[in-house]
Amino acid sequence: MLLSQGQLEQAETSLQLALQYDPTSSESHNLLGVIAFDSDRKEEALEHWRTAIALSDTNYQAMNNLGINLVRMNRFAEAVKVLDQLIASVPPPLQDEYQIEQLRTMVARIKADQGLR
Repeated sequence: MLLSQGQLEQAETSLQLALQYDPTSSESHNLLGVIAFDSDRKEEALEHWRTAIALSDTNYQAMNNLGINLVRMNRFAEAVKVLDQLIASVPPPLQDEYQIEQLRTMVARIKADQGLR
């Protein structure tokens, strides 16, 4: 709620407190990644998203956030690995929600442009 209202500082404090009670909360790490990225703490954001994924390999939102923001940071090789993992792991009922076809197209374009496989 606080995050959606743009109250980043209060949301971050609440999420840090939540992690004290449940350090295995993948969703808290995902949201802290969003806050850190929006606060221009990009490396911190990436670490939160990596932690979220390590805690739950089905946290597709964290994978999406990590991959898309690696692209925004021009870290294409890393982005392709994460996005390929996302594309391969999202079950069919959720593929529209995560725009898997668009991601496939974007990853193919990045691979071609950057000479990646």
